[in-house]
Amino acid sequence: MTVNLAARIIGSVGVAILCAACSEYPAETGKERTRGDDSPVVAAGHALVADQSTVDLGRIARGSKATADFVVRNTGSSAVSIDEIRQSCACTEVQVSDRRLAPGDAATIQVVIDTSDREGKLAASVELTFRTDGSARQAAQLLERLVAKGDVYRTDRLVVAPNRIGLSGYRPGARFDQSVIVLPWQNS
Repeated sequence: MTVNLAARIIGSVGVAILCAACSEYPAETGKERTRGDDSPVVAAGHALVADQSTVDLGRIARGSKATADFVVRNTGSSAVSIDEIRQSCACTEVQVSDRRLAPGDAATIQVVIDTSDREGKLAASVELTFRTDGSARQAAQLLERLVAKGDVYRTDRLVVAPNRIGLSGYRPGARFDQSVIVLPWQNS
């Protein structure tokens, strides 16, 4: 296989993965592949292994920045260089603690999601392109891919409970006390 053909195949795989926008959970989210002993499965020849492939950020206030940290380890016998990082949408920033990992070393992949333009279910994925010393670049999906997911809710809507105040028994001029609770609206 020539280098140009390999680059086109890798590019096509990357584009197909990135087409899953971060507005909804991807179909495969949460389907983490493991052996019977719950240790991660590594595709043949891959030297990078993620401690976890999915981080659930839970409920996220719209307009905030949500952060997920993934740890990747070089389980191979030669050094690994992370060449390229692709994220699924422009709302996602990625920082890597170390792009070159000796055998046994680990790096933290920090994924920061800006939720300013988001609402509802959210999943942002990251794909790493890496190479081992002496090898051609190869695309790696770590345990499917790295996914940070959550549920973004709006904070500009309020819920008042109770939504009615009964005035039966109210006498004009008399003191009237009623407690109410005001909470952010939660989409479901």
